[in-house]
Amino acid sequence: MAIPDVSHEEDVDSEVIWDQARSNDFPEEREATKTKLGLGEDASMPAEMVLLSNRIFALILRSRKWACA
Repeated sequence: MAIPDVSHEEDVDSEVIWDQARSNDFPEEREATKTKLGLGEDASMPAEMVLLSNRIFALILRSRKWACA
């Protein structure tokens, strides 16, 4: 990951630079990991599956109640 040199720009927030660098590297690293694991292009990685729930919650605006499907 190459971080651009902005030492000459005093007003630049360093978090923005790290954010940009990381957001550019993330898709490449993810694809490399999926290839190493032998996953297809549309497949989810095992760590992503943990985040998925087997339920869907929604707020019904008209009745202002929660529903679960």
